[in-house]
Amino acid sequence: DTVSGITVQTDEGGIDITAGSTEDIDVTGSGGVNITSNEAADGALTLSTSNAAGQVVITSTDTTADGIDINATGGIDIDTGSTFTIDTTDDQITFAADGAAVVVSGSADGTAALTVTAGDLTVSDGDLVVSGGDVNLTLDAADDANITKSATAAATEEGLEIDFTAGAGDGSDVYTALKIDVASANHAAATDLVYGISIDALASADAEGVETALNIGTGWDTGLALGSALTMAD
Repeated sequence: DTVSGITVQTDEGGIDITAGSTEDIDVTGSGGVNITSNEAADGALTLSTSNAAGQVVITSTDTTADGIDINATGGIDIDTGSTFTIDTTDDQITFAADGAAVVVSGSADGTAALTVTAGDLTVSDGDLVVSGGDVNLTLDAADDANITKSATAAATEEGLEIDFTAGAGDGSDVYTALKIDVASANHAAATDLVYGISIDALASADAEGVETALNIGTGWDTGLALGSALTMAD
């Protein structure tokens, strides 16, 4: 392996190896097969096919985690005029950015840049930050949107906080920090109930603490405005 059995070298022009239109060129070695270029420009090493139906295939039978290993001191640029597919049937696809960000550059606001057609999208640690655009959730009929949190002891915390700053109205504007639109249905009986907001029974009520289901602070011109009847039951 340390001695060259065949050496092909040229100092003038290139080296072309051409096979018939239906024939293959096989390069096989019981050791490694190394292709090295000293070209200091783009296209230093090119694998290409000139037929529109031709396919470039890289196959490895190595069953370890790095069966095909691509190392680049600079970046890796993949351009495709069609669908770019990564398919794994046994394990997972891992992006290890070493402190850098994994960026998906879409085409425009309101246009899908990343789509998960099945399965879950999980953030196991860290934050989910949306710095621009809308957040739209469309759930299936049997699905819910759930937020679960256990607060830290001896601390002031919120489960869900909405920070909203109204704009300067010109006489006909309505600003709402939280708006709930509900559509009812043709129910079977008066025992069918629909709530806009439902605050469940307090769990683990404590004798020392003061627990309030709905707290409205100062500064409001109207603390509570009702367009329907008020029913109070104790």
